[in-house]
Amino acid sequence: MSSEDSDDRQPPLRGHHSTSSQHEKFRKERQCTSNIFTQYQVTEPRFRFIPLLGCSIILLNDAEFFFKQVAMFRAIEAMYCIEYYQSNDPNIAALGRAIPERLCKADSIEKQVATTYGLVMFFRILPCIFTAVPLGYLADKAGRRPVLILHKIGTIVFVSMEIIVYLSYPALPIWVLYISGFGALVGANFDLSLAMLFASYTDVMPSPKQRATLFFITTAMQYVGQAIFPLIAGWLINLDGEGGTAQVSLFLCLATAFLGLGITIFLFPETLKREGSATEAKPLMEISEENDDDDDDDDNAAGAIGKRATISFGGQFKMNLKISWASFNEVMSGVGVLNFLLLVISMFCTNTAIKSIDMLGLVQYPVVKIGWTFSNVTFVTSIQALVYIANYLALLPSYNRLGAYYRLSSSETSLCIMLASSLVLIAGSVFLGFSATGTTFLISMAIYTLGTGLPVVTQAYISNLIEKERLARVLAALSMSSVAGKLAATSLGPYIFGLGINSGKEELKGLLFFFCAMLFGGSVVTVGLVAIRTRKMSREPQVGDDDVQLQEISREGQENNHSQTDTHADW
Repeated sequence: MSSEDSDDRQPPLRGHHSTSSQHEKFRKERQCTSNIFTQYQVTEPRFRFIPLLGCSIILLNDAEFFFKQVAMFRAIEAMYCIEYYQSNDPNIAALGRAIPERLCKADSIEKQVATTYGLVMFFRILPCIFTAVPLGYLADKAGRRPVLILHKIGTIVFVSMEIIVYLSYPALPIWVLYISGFGALVGANFDLSLAMLFASYTDVMPSPKQRATLFFITTAMQYVGQAIFPLIAGWLINLDGEGGTAQVSLFLCLATAFLGLGITIFLFPETLKREGSATEAKPLMEISEENDDDDDDDDNAAGAIGKRATISFGGQFKMNLKISWASFNEVMSGVGVLNFLLLVISMFCTNTAIKSIDMLGLVQYPVVKIGWTFSNVTFVTSIQALVYIANYLALLPSYNRLGAYYRLSSSETSLCIMLASSLVLIAGSVFLGFSATGTTFLISMAIYTLGTGLPVVTQAYISNLIEKERLARVLAALSMSSVAGKLAATSLGPYIFGLGINSGKEELKGLLFFFCAMLFGGSVVTVGLVAIRTRKMSREPQVGDDDVQLQEISREGQENNHSQTDTHADW
């Protein structure tokens, strides 16, 4: 087209209109958007604000979390403080939620706070294990936006229950908080919500390098919020000067969740193409039949289906198992089944350790070890956010550019970043465990934070190797390992934290950090095995340059399903 030939300032985009006026309109819309997101190209004009909307949704999610986190810790502490003084000093207990926070720092109270907070999060995360895959399947069939909407609804249910229990105590006992966690059955899974945004980016952004950079920036939005919202929450829970207004921060959290729900429903476009699309997800039997090389194989497959009615239950089960396994191998052909399982183990270890540190290590450890209040902790959280921002907005993208400079593929660059991040996490955890002053704690926290991009880099690595029509299900399956790791953290974290307090030794109060360092060591081993296996396969003569071909096939969609399957099998 003449308009395309004459416009040498911008590369052509898929899905733009053929007429010169429509092309000019699209070019102007892209130029307007590029003032904010200069590098990002999308397939259609209606998707031009996807990066902005995705970052906004994550920012609101982060606001919800930090308004809720410190307020929930303080609310649980206040309730146990009332219970403590009912037995020790009824006059103080009569103050109720107005008991000064400084009177609630007994070791027995703090251990109960850690245990209860861990159990609340346990019962919130547990349903996510059972809903992650069905919601991922829903995202591949109905679209990404319904899953994002369900996440906001689940969050609203969860926060509403927290407010009711806190304001009703002691009419409602503390254990009712555990019921609030089942709001996750609706879809309150932050990791899956983030995965859906990543899948949406993959749907509408042709360039893998641009997607990887946007993954980092989207994740960094969490830490932009972390630099601001904890300070606001710390101020809100201490409006009376005694830490007795946790409910104010909880109500603001609820309002933020409703705002996010409105944005998701009315502004976020659906990115999944379903009508007549060749990339539409198909049932397992259809996938297995598409792998046949000719029409005779289709007839044989139909005959096999007819025979299933006459074979035994055990034979039918084996046949179904083989079909499912063949389908799983096809879906994972881009990354490799064993490599994917190794990365699942890495994600489990990493998320168990990160969740344990973020949930207890960076919140309650300075309260117990250094004597800070929860309002003081919010300043530490905000300082940590500055390190996060530098890591995600500057360091990680620069590592990608460095990999491109040395002619490394996107997957090779991601593997190098994953290994380096694991080693940094080990060092930071050990330093945190030995920190005894505010200064050493902050320095150790900064070192630890530089390695926390590992889970995001892992998702970016897999996204570059998996076909787009199956990506949401793969990321949903990967998010299950993340959810399982967080579930383990909610039970193991409080237990190990309590062991450190009960030891009576100052140097063992950081036992939780040493345990997490061991888990990060497991990530080093698994990621190292993936790197070795990937390097070995890349040197095999018959493989050639199939890794690059796979990325081109996924990015451009020029090959049909049959040729894709053959390429994956060769790889």
